[in-house]
Order: sequence, then C-alpha cells, then structure tokens
Amino acid sequence: MLKPLTFFCCCLTLGTFAQDFIKITTGPAVNDGAQSYGSSFIDFDRDGDIDLFVANFTNTANLLFENDGNGNFSTLSYPVLTANAGSSLGHSWVDVDSDCYNDLYISNGGANGTQNNEFYFYNDFVGQYQQIAIGAVALSNGNSQTSNFGDYDNDGDLDLFVANLSNENNFFFINSGNGVFSQNTSSIISTSGGSSNDANWVDIDNDGDLDLFVANQSNQSNFVYINNNGNFTALTTGVIVTDLKNSFGSVWGDYDNDGDLDLYVCNNGQSNDLYRNDGSLTFTKINTGAHVTDVHASYGAAWVDYDNDGDLDLFVSNAQGQNNRLYQNNGSGNFTSITTGDIVNDGGISRGCNFADIDNDGDLDCYVTNRTNTNNFLYKNNIGSNKNWFHVDLKATTSNKNCIGAVVKVKANIGGNDVWQMRELSSKAGYCAQESPTLEFGLNNASTIDSVIVYWPTSNTTCYYTNLGVNQKLTFYEFCSSTPITTFFDTLCSGNQTLAFDGFNYNWYDDSTLTNLLDFDSVLTVNLFAGDTSFFLQAPDTNLCFNNVVELSFNVLNAPDANLGNDTLLCASATLILYTAQENGVTYTWSDGSTANSLNVTQAGTYSLTAANVSCTSSDTIIVNVISNNSLPELSDTSACNDKPFQLTLSNASGVNYIWSNNSTGPSLTTFEEGNYTVIQQSNCGADTASFQLSFEDCDCNCECDIYIPNAFTPDGNEHNPVFRPEHTCENISLFQLQIFNRYGELIFESKDPHGTWDGTYMGKIVPDDIYIYLLEITVENGSKEKYAGHISVLK
Repeated sequence: MLKPLTFFCCCLTLGTFAQDFIKITTGPAVNDGAQSYGSSFIDFDRDGDIDLFVANFTNTANLLFENDGNGNFSTLSYPVLTANAGSSLGHSWVDVDSDCYNDLYISNGGANGTQNNEFYFYNDFVGQYQQIAIGAVALSNGNSQTSNFGDYDNDGDLDLFVANLSNENNFFFINSGNGVFSQNTSSIISTSGGSSNDANWVDIDNDGDLDLFVANQSNQSNFVYINNNGNFTALTTGVIVTDLKNSFGSVWGDYDNDGDLDLYVCNNGQSNDLYRNDGSLTFTKINTGAHVTDVHASYGAAWVDYDNDGDLDLFVSNAQGQNNRLYQNNGSGNFTSITTGDIVNDGGISRGCNFADIDNDGDLDCYVTNRTNTNNFLYKNNIGSNKNWFHVDLKATTSNKNCIGAVVKVKANIGGNDVWQMRELSSKAGYCAQESPTLEFGLNNASTIDSVIVYWPTSNTTCYYTNLGVNQKLTFYEFCSSTPITTFFDTLCSGNQTLAFDGFNYNWYDDSTLTNLLDFDSVLTVNLFAGDTSFFLQAPDTNLCFNNVVELSFNVLNAPDANLGNDTLLCASATLILYTAQENGVTYTWSDGSTANSLNVTQAGTYSLTAANVSCTSSDTIIVNVISNNSLPELSDTSACNDKPFQLTLSNASGVNYIWSNNSTGPSLTTFEEGNYTVIQQSNCGADTASFQLSFEDCDCNCECDIYIPNAFTPDGNEHNPVFRPEHTCENISLFQLQIFNRYGELIFESKDPHGTWDGTYMGKIVPDDIYIYLLEITVENGSKEKYAGHISVLK
C-alpha cells in the first residue's frame, strides 16, 4: 500500500490528465479505416523494438506495421501474412517449433464454421513464412473468436486452445514438440460447448502449471478448468463460475500486489466484474467502484501500470460509440475513473486493446482496435516516464521459447514501503489481443530494485537477482547452473570465427571488468585480429545466476595469402606464372598436386591454390582462357528481314580492335545493305579475319510473332532478373537455336528450347561480369525465319 502522500499526489495529477496520453492522428496505423478486431505488439523484424499486427474482420486483409524505434509505424508489405481476406479476430504470435522464430495463428469468426482458421509457419530453411494447409490446426473451422497458447503439460512446447462461439465445442490442440499438433476431442475443456469469446491460460492456484479460464456470452456461466499434472477438472462452485453474464473479454493481473492473479471480466450491456483472488480457488466479487458499476458494451480490457506508480491500473474498450474507460488504481485496490483526455472521450466501435512501450521511453502506450470502418486509436503515454520503471525480457532454454507461463516478481521500496509486484507472461491481453513480450513494472520513486525472482515452471527453476538499477530493461535467462566445461585452443585464425562451448550458455565479455557484454550463448561469433586476444566468460552459479569468470586466451594468426587475382587471358604459345609470396611456416598445394608457391600455366583451365599455416587455410581459384590469332567466331552467311536493320556485335574485349569492310570500327555492325562483309580483329595476340555474305528478304510470315531480347541480367541469386531469356509470341516453331559466346569467341551456352533460359553459368560457375554475344534463329512451320545477333551484359 502506498503512503497517503503518494496517493494525494496522484489525485493532483487528475486535473491535467489531458496531457497524460497524446493521441496520434497521422500514419497508416491510425488511418486504415478497416473493420479491426485484434492487435498484437511483437518484434516482427527482430530489430529490438515493438512492431504492430492488426487482425481485420469481414473479409478484410490483415495489416502489419513496422516500428522505426521511436513509436512511428509504417506499413510493412508481407503478402503471405496479409493477403488473405478472412474474418479475423483473435491471433497469436508464438514459436511453436522452437526455432526461435515466431509463427502466427489466426482465428477466423465465420459463422457455422464457414472459414478455416489460419496457421502461418516460419520456415527457417527458406527464410520466410508459409501458410500451412494440412494438419488438425490448419483445417479447423468454427465460429472461432480468440486463440491462446500455453504449455499446459510443461513439456517445453506450446499447446493451443481456441474459443468458439455459437455453442460449438472449443478446440484443444496438443503440440508434439516440433510444431505438429494433434486435436484432443476427449478432454473436458474441448467437450464443454458454450458461446465462448475469450480464454486465458493462467496459473490460478499458483501451483506451477497453467489452468484455463473461458469467457462465455449469452448469460452462460464462464468456465474454469483446474490443471493437475495435465488433467483438467471443472470448477463448479464459487462466484467466478456461477455469475451468468454476457461476457466477451477477460484479463488477469495482480492489482492488489498480494502475489496472486485477480480476474476482470468484460460484459456487453451489463456491468463488468472484478474477482479478487483470495487463494485456495476462492474469489471475492468486488461490488463497489465505477470499474464494476459502469454499464457499457465492453469487449476488451488491459491491466496496465500506465502511471508507473507501482500498481496495476485498468483500461476497458467499449463498443457502440461509447467512450473507452481508464480506471486509476490508488494503491489500496480502489479505482478512480479518469474522465478527461482523448483516451476516454473518443467514442468508437472498440474491440481489443493492448499496451506496450513503443517508443522505448519507459512507459506504456495504448493501441485500440475499432470495427465498422472506424480508424483505430493510438495513444502515446506522456506521464509514465516521469517516474521510475523496470522492464524485463525473458529467454528460455528448457521452457517454451516465448517463456509463456514464466513468473517474475520485483521488490522495491516505493513511498517508504517494501512492495512486491508480480507478472505472469501470457500470449493473451484481453479480447482478441496479444500482450507485449516484455514485462513492465512501475517503480514510482524507488531508487533501486531490492530483489527480482524469476520462476520457470517447465524446469521448476527459480533464479534470484539483487540490487539492480532502475530505468532499464534487462534480459533474464532460464539458466542457473555451475562452472563451464570448455576445450581451449592455443591458436586461432583471424577473421570471423565461431567460438563454441557445448553444454552451457555464458555471458561473453572482451574486458576483465565485464562492462562490454558481447553475447549470451554457448557460442560467440566474432571478428578476430592478429595478436594475443582474451575473452572473459561469466558462468552462472546456483545462487545469483552469474558469478564465476573464466579467462580464455588465444594467439590469433593471420590467414596466409593465396590471392591469384582475377580470371585472365593467355596468348597461345605463351606462359603465365601464377604466383603468391612465400611466407614462413606456410605450405602450398596447387590443383595439380604441386607444392611450390608458383605455377607455370600454358593451357586453358581452372587452377586453384590452397595455402595453410598451423591454424588457418586460404584458397583461391582462377580461370585462364587461351586465345590465338584465330580468335574470331566463325561467321556464317545469313539473311535479314527487309524492314529491319541487320545487327551483329562481337566481343568488346579490352585491347581488341575491329575494322569492317564498310570502314566502320568497333565490335558492332549495323547495316541495311546486302553484300559480302569482312571484319579484321587485332590484339596483342595477333590478328584474325572473318567474312560472311549478307542478304535481305521478305519476312511476312503472318504469324504476329513479336520478339523481345533483353540486353542485361543479374545472375546473383536475387529474385530480380536472374536469368537471360528471349521473350517471344511465336507459335508453331520448327527450329529454335540460341547460342551465347564469350568475348574470346568461345561457345559457352546453347539451347534449342523455345522457352529455355541461361542462368549465367559456364562449366558450373557463374561467369564474370562482362559483355557476351548472342545469336538467335527462329523458324516457324511455314518456313518464315528470324535471325538476331547482339550483345548482353552480365551484372552482379
């Protein structure tokens, strides 16, 4: 309980509440005008700030917004996640297969099961999301409202519960451990049908496993299922299950800071309900206060310490044009309704709501979704950063990767009193919303954090931390073990190296004072430079989680030089010496088995060198092409169409000159005149001459055959323009021949497939950036033919 002086100060701030939240009116996140139901704050792009996903109803595409780190959102195009126009309501971002990437499940509210729910699985082999179209989860359909993941059996993976409306049975899916689910249709939680709107996995009785609460509408009783080692029993007595209301949303939080989770239920057209958890599965219904006597069309709610004073306040989102409500906790469990400010006077057709620190200033900002083509609301907190705060991220090793079900308790002296606060990490934040993965604690005037306790239910591990600073975000790991087990090496190679030590995770530092934290992992990837190098590993112990320090010292050597230079030309009858400088302690191995530091080359081919010292190896490969005096390609007699100029382009190689018989110069010939043409090629390797006869003829084939030949492409593995392919509309082709020559006149690609492509390779390797010659001949069945010649550029 806070001192009266602190409460008095809170009362003084009420008159200036208009400045406590600033309404954001610009940007796509508040101007979409869609029929929105749910939203979630997630770090989609893994850059350290909170992004935003919005689920839209009535066959409207969902939306994804990227945070720039300062709370400004821009639309992020990710069609595989936003292209489907379903009737989406609730959704969950969780890592179902423990690959450290969040997957996405969307519950679609098609009446009478007209729409399948959607499951998007992040495929780390291809680096993108893919919609799963098979399996129990993907093929489930019902009038689904919300979804909620939790590890009910504490086996380290996340299981799924889906709340269905229209008196349908709810869905219960059990995770096999690799993201593959089986549907359980025999459990009591999947056979007790109701008009269910919302559900929460929550440890109601503080016994270390997740129980289940289900909110039902149509004046049905709500469901409470108590978990006993994976077996569920329905709670049938007590006000929490005997009240008959039109319930939509539910949210759990320790508003009275007594160490257990209390329940707030949103009712549509009736007063909302607050049930105080008294322990031993008993609850007291709170009957006084505006938060339980106001009557609205309430859908969503969120427990949030918006003013960072050390206790949970309450926000409620209402529909039917009614104002949303914010109730301020005075520290003794009583609430005052805030009546000033945009956040409680905007009306709206609101559904879900959630809070997160979108601008990283230590206080919690609010997002509210609205239906009926009403813009959603975004409010930035302008008061909470005036007081101290503490934010917690969790990283699991044994438990599920999202750490759902983990409990964090924080003790600090607030207003002269020692106050414990408790948060349980969940995948839900009231109706159709998912809460931020960061747990937030307001600390008011506390100058230090006395204690932090983190409980991990899967491993049944409790970690303790003491004397921590305020106004910071810390990451705590599910790891409280002993000293490291390592194998050390005397020397390492410079450059990017991975130092791996199996069995344990460590804090990695590059200084003995442990101020510059590099990583927390069993491996460290780091760029090493030559010389003596040390790293310091801070290993956990059983008390404070990180205590023991081990110094690792290495002698880092530079990799030996094996650079052979760029691919090159060799004149016939000449000798090329491939060479690298001799280094002490380095051995050399060429592709022909020789071991000197140089190699004499007289023939075309691919040559490779490997150089090695005691710890490092380097290798390089060079392609040598031999050109002779007769380096021009053979030029055959040819014909061209009367209405088009004839074009021929030869290699534009450096140091090579051309003289044509019509006195033009350069590698290209363009002409409308028939006759015999001769070209002379001159280079340091000698000269060569080639001739051909050119004639023109009518090419009216009446086939409406259009041909487009690109002049460049980029075979670099990128999806844009990766292959060379002549595009045409020719039909009834009797002959198609495409030839590609390099600048030395060597045929490097040939295809007779009218739809064939060249991927830019020769002899299994991507060719160098250069200009290449193409010759294309197309003949259709009536005898009409087209011939083309020109050059293409390979760019990477």
